[in-house]
Amino acid sequence: MNKCEQIGAQELLSMLNDVELMSVKDTVTKSMMPADSRSEAIDACLKCSQSAMQLLRRKKVRRDILMQYLARKSIPVVAGTDKVRLIKQIIDFWNTGSQAVATNSSQAISLPS
Repeated sequence: MNKCEQIGAQELLSMLNDVELMSVKDTVTKSMMPADSRSEAIDACLKCSQSAMQLLRRKKVRRDILMQYLARKSIPVVAGTDKVRLIKQIIDFWNTGSQAVATNSSQAISLPS
């Protein structure tokens, strides 16, 4: 994961409740890294994930959490969008910043600076 993806993933993981976050941490780290706090759990997830896609595809990172994240970032989402497309949209947002926001997998809207 690049730095932008790590920052975005950290923010998104912070939206999970404690049980969900610890479950994701245990899955990603294969229960090999103990965590005493939410920040330690998030750090462990980031260190042990090979990619943002791999991390966000975890079962505990639910579609509704992804939708909430996109809504907080004022990124429009078409109702009924599947989880994989939401993940791609989020990763595109992280990698392009606020300059271009992907509205679907094939089209990007450039915002004025």
